[in-house]
Amino acid sequence: GHLDEGTPLHEILRCNERHGVRRTPLTDRPSPLDNGHRSHQTFLEEFTVEGGERRWLLATDIVTGAGENVLSRVDITDHKQQEIRLAVLHRAVEQSPLGVLITDSQHTIEYVNPAFEAMTGFRRDELVGENPLVLNTGEMADETYREMWQTLTVGDVCHGRLINRRNKGGTYWEETTIAPVRDSSGRATHYVAFKMDVSARKEAEDLLKLHAAVFENLNEGVIITDDQERILAVNAAFTRITGHLAEDVTGQPARLLHSPHHDEAFYVSLRNQLARSGRWEGEITDCKSNGAPYPAWTSIISIPGSETRQGHCILVFSDISERKAAEEFIRRQANYDDLTGLPNRNLFTNQLDHALQVAKREKWNLALMFVDLDHFKEVNDTLGHLAGDMLIKEVAERLLSCVRETDTVARFGGDEFVILLEGISQMIDASRIARKILDILAEPMEIQGNRLFIGASIGITVYPGDADDVVSLLRNADIAMYRAKEAGRNTFQFYTEEMNRKLNERVRMVVDMRRALNEGEFSLVYQPIVRFQDRKVEGFEALVRWQHPTRGLILPSEFIPIAEETGLIEPLGEQVLRLALQETRQWQDANREWRICVNISSRQLGQGLTVARIRQLLKESGVDPQRLTLEVTEGLILNHSRETMEWICGIREMGCQIAIDDFGTGYSSLSYIKRYPLDLLKIDRSFVSDIDTEGGDTSLVQTILAMARSLGLKVVAEGIEQEAQLRFLMAHGCNFGQGYFFSHPVTARELETGMNPVAGEEKEWPEPFEVPCSGG
Repeated sequence: GHLDEGTPLHEILRCNERHGVRRTPLTDRPSPLDNGHRSHQTFLEEFTVEGGERRWLLATDIVTGAGENVLSRVDITDHKQQEIRLAVLHRAVEQSPLGVLITDSQHTIEYVNPAFEAMTGFRRDELVGENPLVLNTGEMADETYREMWQTLTVGDVCHGRLINRRNKGGTYWEETTIAPVRDSSGRATHYVAFKMDVSARKEAEDLLKLHAAVFENLNEGVIITDDQERILAVNAAFTRITGHLAEDVTGQPARLLHSPHHDEAFYVSLRNQLARSGRWEGEITDCKSNGAPYPAWTSIISIPGSETRQGHCILVFSDISERKAAEEFIRRQANYDDLTGLPNRNLFTNQLDHALQVAKREKWNLALMFVDLDHFKEVNDTLGHLAGDMLIKEVAERLLSCVRETDTVARFGGDEFVILLEGISQMIDASRIARKILDILAEPMEIQGNRLFIGASIGITVYPGDADDVVSLLRNADIAMYRAKEAGRNTFQFYTEEMNRKLNERVRMVVDMRRALNEGEFSLVYQPIVRFQDRKVEGFEALVRWQHPTRGLILPSEFIPIAEETGLIEPLGEQVLRLALQETRQWQDANREWRICVNISSRQLGQGLTVARIRQLLKESGVDPQRLTLEVTEGLILNHSRETMEWICGIREMGCQIAIDDFGTGYSSLSYIKRYPLDLLKIDRSFVSDIDTEGGDTSLVQTILAMARSLGLKVVAEGIEQEAQLRFLMAHGCNFGQGYFFSHPVTARELETGMNPVAGEEKEWPEPFEVPCSGG
């Protein structure tokens, strides 16, 4: 504001307050003059005037000897603003991420910023006064520096890429921009250089150049696509292989190259594999520019994208047409019949050998058929070999129509064909297919205008019933085929008449078993298990019986093996378990503390008899799990699979017991038994029967009893029929026994009448069940 002369000091101070003047002392305290009679002090005053402009004043306050105040103000705003701009410029250069180097007109370094120090490893004091050539490695051509200097001398800004050395060894690449700094007359007084370390970029560029050279010179075709499967780039080999020009396919979808050979599901599967693992490799049939399909061995790599970068796929492929054609020619010549295209003897023999290995490992059945055409020689002799060849081809087609895709039809030569049926569940399947072949071959064939009727004789052999090697099976099938011819032709025969008889019986047995399961022909009998300690009944073993409507009683030894082979053991086993639990529930309701023992086939474990299923059956029946003992064979524990261990542990966790049935008949050892949480061992009756015979071997029984004691297992002896056997077993610490000495298996009704508790105590058992000896 404006102040008139003579304005009081307090008015001046109030004016300063209104303008918000900030005063910064430039001297620490007033300076005395003339022996203390006068003093003065200097300040920097900063304030904002109307319109928002900042102003600076240099203020001097003088106090005279007479006590008067003399105030002096000089406007230094322009100087202050220039000073601020210089400070900002200095900070910018000092803090710049780019290296900055300033030289005088004679190229002597006057200044470098911290970024330049960091880039080179030199300190500022090591560089100031030096020529920039101190950083030269000698690797750049002199011409490069001359061209840069010529640019500068004509007053232009120059740009370049140089390789320089670092202070502590090593080199780096820099991109530099150098410009002259001119005075008011236009004369270059200094030069300023802005530098960036581009070593990593240079290395990446060099690598890219190398990759580009490899890309263009590869023998394999290369396709690069974006994440939308659009083609971004292809190499020269791509054009050579496919015939497509780069400019024709760039920007186009990759499906342009697909052939109808693959359906959409194939490409969906391929994309899913890429999404999971980032790579895919395999054979693809693609199309060339003329539409011709060709096989390509292709490797695909997926490069994921990000928020700032799209993803890509790189496909590397080679045309394998010639290789596949050569391989296929050699393979077909060696392995296939020229006339029919069927496998020849060489290939079939290999396939049969492989099938046998699989069958042995997986415990599968297989059948081998030898098919010989009846009266083929007459066709050749009367109509000629061309007609004979046409007939052979027709027969081959008809044979193929009779079998599954997994089966094999081969031609051994002449009018001989061989058929391999793998993994058949029942031998009746082979009979059914043989009958189908005879029927279809009996139909007339039109050959060169002639209506021909032929038949065939078929010999059938099976694994594992007849043989377990290629030579024997082929021989057996051939013998059976000749027996079929002897039987009148146009028929089939199994390897032996005995096998035919057994097969027919087995087929009838399977059919009857299926009916019996539905009509309730299976029932249970119960054989008591006696506790030696107090001669009381511990429980019963449930034994299945089949009362056939026409054949009468059929024992388990006749139908259980067939049930296991055909898969009927699963419904039969569950039916037995249900019946046993129903009877046990009645005992439980009557307060009879009897256990029930049920045999479990190892095949049931693989066909649905899970721990959860047994738990459900127990829940449905209402039987306490502690009353149930499941008997398994040694073969199950010899398998020692994780599934078996989990099953046994699950059964015992429910409260049920596990017993090893017929112990000693397998190959169990102490180490196997120790691995499993078992409760009981049941000594097979064959060892018990030796006890009372003259010279009988009792050492194995004693060993089993001793081993069981050491493992904390209880032992049940099966098949006790003599008092001497009982005495021996009791004397050697056996816990339980069962057999005809105590009782034959009894029905549920006989059990009710013979062992019905009265007043809470069991009745006396009739002879010979009562144990006639004391414990040893």
